[in-house]
Amino acid sequence: MEVISKKRKVSEKLSENNPIMHKELVRLMVQALYDLGYNKAARQLENDSEIQLEAAEVKNFRKGILSGNWDLATTIIPTFEITQKNEKKIKLHIKEQKYLEYISEGNYKSALNTLRSEVTPLYDNSKDLHELAGLLLCKSSEELKENSNIEYDRKKVLDKVQSYIPPNIMVPTDRLKVLIDQALEYQIYSCEKHCGFFKADTLLADHTCDSFNLPSIAEAVVNELSEVWDAAFSHNGDQVAVLCKTSYFSIWKVLVGEKVCTGISDVSGVAWALDDKVIVTGSLLGIVNIWCATQGTHLYSLKDHTEKVTSCIWIGSEQLLTGAIDRKLILWENKIKSKQWDIRVRQLEKSLSGWTIAVLNASKPEVQIFGYNPIEKMATINEEEFITSIQINKTGNQILTVVNLIPPKMHLWSSSGILLQTFEGFKQERFVLRPTFAGPNDDLVLIGSEDGYVFVWSKIQGSKLGVFKGHGSTVNTVTIHPKFPNLVITTSDDGNVKMWDLMPRLGRN
Repeated sequence: MEVISKKRKVSEKLSENNPIMHKELVRLMVQALYDLGYNKAARQLENDSEIQLEAAEVKNFRKGILSGNWDLATTIIPTFEITQKNEKKIKLHIKEQKYLEYISEGNYKSALNTLRSEVTPLYDNSKDLHELAGLLLCKSSEELKENSNIEYDRKKVLDKVQSYIPPNIMVPTDRLKVLIDQALEYQIYSCEKHCGFFKADTLLADHTCDSFNLPSIAEAVVNELSEVWDAAFSHNGDQVAVLCKTSYFSIWKVLVGEKVCTGISDVSGVAWALDDKVIVTGSLLGIVNIWCATQGTHLYSLKDHTEKVTSCIWIGSEQLLTGAIDRKLILWENKIKSKQWDIRVRQLEKSLSGWTIAVLNASKPEVQIFGYNPIEKMATINEEEFITSIQINKTGNQILTVVNLIPPKMHLWSSSGILLQTFEGFKQERFVLRPTFAGPNDDLVLIGSEDGYVFVWSKIQGSKLGVFKGHGSTVNTVTIHPKFPNLVITTSDDGNVKMWDLMPRLGRN
């Protein structure tokens, strides 16, 4: 039923080297013109080319679904010459929509008749049919939407049934736009110096990130008298909690470099609550301490661990995960222990949304990936050698592992356990180095080095974009600002915490 010209033969190819069918391109152009509202131009192109976007039957089928003329849409289905299985699926989607709309209108008698005579014969699963029948108890369209897993929208029904119809008969929705998006995505993945700050936002030229000019000037956020081992931004990005070698933490205002408070404790890890009002710290003695983030005063303690608490993360307003080397990963809810897993924890990380949690095992070279609500193990990432630290990206689908190899390497993994990229060149012999993702879409990977430098790579290509001098001693941590993906802070054994702006010095073709 594919539409072809009756008046003249159309060249099958745009050129000798281009496999795109001429008539298909014309059809996509017509579709795009209609979508953009240029109906007159679309009709003119159809007339001039003598190529129609779709046959009359397809247009009537589309019109039937969008207007709610279910009988019209159903009678056209056999003309598509598709398999009986797909024909049945299309009819089922249409009849379900008809049934749901009757319920929404309060026409329960017609809904019941439709269910019995039109929907039921198409169902193979009695359980699903029983659930569908239960929707007759819904008293409003709002209640119907809450209780139904079926897309209650005519346009979405059209999109569903279209997947069962060959594209040469019914052109997929927004097909030209999809092809353009794919081309732009390919350009990004082909950009050797891609940093994420410059989008592929034009169709008139290929996307390139011409250069990545590394920052040379930093703003000093913190100057401590002791080695700074770690730092954690508050969720609003206004403050940073700093963890020092001398086992105490301090909180600083980021922009003004003003110390807010200091808490004295045998601190071994620090994390902010979701509302930024309190912070949690681990301790060498197995105690979890909660502190006021504005005063630095101790609020309360959680006691169950028997050895060093290595890491803590808030995953809800009253939900806290703590890990220790005593083989306990504990979930606390409202200050009460609610669940425990048997794993010797070195580090905990979570995605920005909190839906993915990464647990670094201190006993063997693996990272366990957990989902949230409920907290359940989803996958395991296995390395051949000891993992010193990890980091997770915003969406939770990628994990960085810093591996104790010679030379040291950092691996990029999918959360399902597929190795995607390897980064090397940094110096790591004695200390734990914590990496970060950076850029609007986490397109950059950064890590410090024991020689005081910071290394920057393109995540997609795995290419090193450059190295810049960060500190006078080991750079222990690189941390991304939660609100501004161009800002990172670095901590060092030289006692400084510095903030670097990656964006102003970026170049572009």
